[in-house]
Amino acid sequence: MRTYLLAVSKSGSPLPSLDQVDRVARASLPFRTTGCDASWSAEDGLAGLWVWHNEQSDAAKPLNLHPDGAEGWSGYFVGSPDRREPSATGGVWAHFHVTAQGAVATSCASGTEQVFYAESAQHVVVGTRAQLVALAAFGEQLVLDTAGLAAIVNAGFSTTDRTIFDGVRVLRPGWRIVATQGAGVVLEPAVSADFDGSAGQALIASVSGLPATASTIRLGLTGGRDSRLLAGLLVKAGVPVRAYTAGDEADPDVVIARRVAEVLGIEHSVTGPRGSNARGDNLEVDPRARVREAVALGEGMLGAYDRVGRIDESFKPALIPFSGSGGEILRGYYANALHGAELPDVARRVLRRRALAQEKLLTADAKQQYLADLQDWMDAVVRAPGLALSDFYLRQRTARWSGAARGSSSMGSLAWRPFFDHHVVQAVQAVPLAERTSERFFASLIDELVPELADVPFVGKRWAFEELPPSDPGERARWVQRAPLKGAHGEGPSFNWRTDLAEVRAELGSIVESAPDAFWAVVDHQAVDRYLQRVPTADRTQTVPLWNLATVAHAVASSVELGEEKFSPAPTAIHVRRSSGEAPTAPRITLSAYSRAAAKRVYLRLASARAAFSRRR
Repeated sequence: MRTYLLAVSKSGSPLPSLDQVDRVARASLPFRTTGCDASWSAEDGLAGLWVWHNEQSDAAKPLNLHPDGAEGWSGYFVGSPDRREPSATGGVWAHFHVTAQGAVATSCASGTEQVFYAESAQHVVVGTRAQLVALAAFGEQLVLDTAGLAAIVNAGFSTTDRTIFDGVRVLRPGWRIVATQGAGVVLEPAVSADFDGSAGQALIASVSGLPATASTIRLGLTGGRDSRLLAGLLVKAGVPVRAYTAGDEADPDVVIARRVAEVLGIEHSVTGPRGSNARGDNLEVDPRARVREAVALGEGMLGAYDRVGRIDESFKPALIPFSGSGGEILRGYYANALHGAELPDVARRVLRRRALAQEKLLTADAKQQYLADLQDWMDAVVRAPGLALSDFYLRQRTARWSGAARGSSSMGSLAWRPFFDHHVVQAVQAVPLAERTSERFFASLIDELVPELADVPFVGKRWAFEELPPSDPGERARWVQRAPLKGAHGEGPSFNWRTDLAEVRAELGSIVESAPDAFWAVVDHQAVDRYLQRVPTADRTQTVPLWNLATVAHAVASSVELGEEKFSPAPTAIHVRRSSGEAPTAPRITLSAYSRAAAKRVYLRLASARAAFSRRR
């Protein structure tokens, strides 16, 4: 993990000293450090760049010195980096360049190597860790942002450019921040250097540019669309890959992933339920440690439901873990809920479902602040429903949620994510949205790059464009063979310790109930009490928000894991028993189900046509 911090003086006042930034770095970083690993300062002391990392000494230089200043790259790049025009560089990166006159920081097109910034009366501060930026800009007494915390309660990630730290914002994907001595900041789109190639070519390049240190390629393989495409690309590139799937042997993901691995001829293993040590029905799980890790690594802006790494984990340069995260970008994701119909009311409902799922838990004041913060997005989905939802997915779900997850995973490795590659995102954004939301674009990539997987079924649901059976008998037979696999819990695992165990729910509820007063200024005590009373009989979907509540509660209680205590916590693992899961069953193919889906699409399109006709009149 590389952490960059740069500062530029606005008023001629000196920057924080190296001792000062080192002190706040030691308190806030999720890995131990004895001091800054590399730094550069202007002769007048009014511009500076610092970097800390937990990588080995033989890793690429974290800071490159130039006659006019210094520059560095966080994340990873594919091919040779271009300092003068970062947007010409493939990979998942953020670029920092500082001179005596000022500094520029640039975010790649996916935004998943995050860049945070803040302005105080004296300085502009920019960096890869929001908490460190807050401490360097405003002093060592953190002030948390109510609307920023409300977003995590509702969605488990930040839904605007705000963070949970007062005065700290995030740079938009594909933008840059320019800070000049004696002035403020300018936020603008980065200099365009569009990728001259197709999305398929960009994906091939993204899996072909692995570093020389790579000796172990591990891929989390599921029964979905995204990870199978990556598995096929790795095989085509001649990269040895070991695939694994978390879950029980009979889980839909395990069944289909095993079939994908057989078709591709790659090694595949099953690891058991994710995030637990299992011996038969006996499990050791640690929800409290999971919450602590999420807060320390994701800075309180990533719900603890998904594990993303370990605090102070050793960096392994030879380990390159791949993930299918981000493939939804190729499908327009949130916009595909519109089924091609540009209806503002439907788009508003989709956005509210994503960003305001738990608004009833907020206090009146927090709700008012959070709604005001979301207003720009609410207005955007009315003006351009499909494009706004697609943009929300990229800027918020990808850059903020996936950015926090990928950044946290980089504690132990480079966390290679081809779908977040700068050139891949650039190429995908050039594809018409309708082609992406229908999933025809993704299917064409499968047909072009790994055609042997074209007829391997998915878990959960078919391609959006082939919900109805074809009329041609031959095509219909292939369509039947591609029937998606479902289990007792649809496309989910037969057992999920994070939602299914009463002991885990009780631990999370205890974290929430013991939260300090500052937490209850964000969420309403009575509303949360009512929610906790319903949790024991709630389904999985209704239980997931408990992880978000526990994350925010611990973030507030621990001042976002500020201090040395995070490195030596008291043991909190619990031992539980589980019952064996049900075997998955193939879904029944009934015309009524497909007729309902088709009727919904037809209704939305007719409604969209009527709305367009009314506007013309």
